[in-house]
Amino acid sequence: MGCGTSVATETQGKRVETAMKAAVLIQRWYRRYIARLEMRRRYTWNIFQSIEYAGEQDQLQLSSFFSFMLNNFTQLNGNGPDLISQLLDPVVDPWLDRETCYNLIPVPESYTGPRLTFPLTVSDTNALLSAFKEQQSLHARYVLQLLYETKKLLKQMPNISHLSTSYTKDITICGG
Repeated sequence: MGCGTSVATETQGKRVETAMKAAVLIQRWYRRYIARLEMRRRYTWNIFQSIEYAGEQDQLQLSSFFSFMLNNFTQLNGNGPDLISQLLDPVVDPWLDRETCYNLIPVPESYTGPRLTFPLTVSDTNALLSAFKEQQSLHARYVLQLLYETKKLLKQMPNISHLSTSYTKDITICGG
């Protein structure tokens, strides 16, 4: 009688042990799965923040650039309206058009940076990019023309943009 009971207990013990091993294995798999999901969530959030902050940093750099230009190139002669206001202001002398104003600014022969023609072509854009990469200075005439062309382009764009995402139904972006 004792033999039959010990065999049954031993078989039952092996089944319990196998069940426990299986439960531990499933638990490990589940914890790894949850850990991977959490890491994906964190990486996705970091990527999203990087993209969002990169856009803000670009805007800050552009704002700093325009502030620098306005601080360093305004009121060149000191007695009257500054040159940038005259060139970017919509009210210009009727006998002078914008191209004539820009042509009044001489570009010396010693200037080694890119010489731009407007509207910009692909080769002009490539020359401008390579000059920026090489940290070459851009002549004031071309800077003012770029600012004016940028102003014209931005005036054509809408001030309000409506977007939607999967988290919210509608996002409104306002800009000036």
